[in-house]
Amino acid sequence: TNDDDQYFTKDIIQLSDEEVFVDIGAFDGDTIEYFLNHCQGKFKSIHAFELNKKIYYKLCEKVKLMKKEVSESIYLYQIGIWDEEKIITYDDNSTSSVISMSGENEEFVKPLDDVLLDEKVTFIKMDIEGAELNALYGSEKIIRNNYPKLAICVYHKTEHLWEIPFYIRNISSKYKIYLRHHSFDENETVCYAVL
Repeated sequence: TNDDDQYFTKDIIQLSDEEVFVDIGAFDGDTIEYFLNHCQGKFKSIHAFELNKKIYYKLCEKVKLMKKEVSESIYLYQIGIWDEEKIITYDDNSTSSVISMSGENEEFVKPLDDVLLDEKVTFIKMDIEGAELNALYGSEKIIRNNYPKLAICVYHKTEHLWEIPFYIRNISSKYKIYLRHHSFDENETVCYAVL
């Protein structure tokens, strides 16, 4: 499938005009652009999280170039999402940031529940280099309260292929779970959860 379908696969993900989209691992805003294409610019708000300072700067620059009526509903956060509030270390390369005990960079992480608990979140996407399960732990209240659509990458750690779907079903058995692979190699496998 096309890159822009990876998180918005039409036969699984149905978008409304009132989406509160949470992009965890927003990178330079590429997924925000795909989201805007899929919802034809009709949405309530976007909350985008990027841990890496250099990449966050690129994200800010991309959003600044968008039309004002779009950009004023996009909220950017230069923090990582995790299951507790703390400082982590990470390794930085040009396309990703991987949490590592020996990482040379430090950054702040906290649970999504502490940042957006009062928001009526409708859709959460995560692509955060193997930190997805910890981020889900830190998002459990929001998921229980709102039943958002989920598109969670499960290819960074082999065990995530089963641990993440089981954890989502443990939060709520109402979710229907789908796994879809989006590349010719072992990368880009996404777990979708929808009602």
